[in-house]
Amino acid sequence: MGQEGLSSSQSRCCQANQDLCWSATLLLKDTDELKNHILVVERGLESLQDVVEKLFRIQKDTSTYVGKLRIVMTSIKQEGITIVKKLIQKVDSLKSGVNSSNNDLAVSVQTSYSSLSRGAERSYNSFCGKVTNTLKYFLGDR
Repeated sequence: MGQEGLSSSQSRCCQANQDLCWSATLLLKDTDELKNHILVVERGLESLQDVVEKLFRIQKDTSTYVGKLRIVMTSIKQEGITIVKKLIQKVDSLKSGVNSSNNDLAVSVQTSYSSLSRGAERSYNSFCGKVTNTLKYFLGDR
């Protein structure tokens, strides 16, 4: 192989390395953005718990329904926080394994995020229904 063939081969190798570095950089940026979004969701769940706890303090002496609601909300909060923490761990582990293919990573992150979104939406809808029913009970005409 002549000097020209060697130079062309080195050029292609350098270009492939640059492309790989660029892909890894974009992947790290995307996982950081996803992690930030997940942290925002976690903060939102914690804020929701704070509001619910204030509601519990207001309704503390009214009925056993509030106690049942507290148990349900605590379980929803714990489930949400557990899901978010697991997702953050998955993102962190994916971030450390940048050598995996971009498609596999994208599918994994999308699947995890979709699962979190569905779980959060179900929990939120369940919570809203239970809070509404409790408030109707306490504020309704007797």
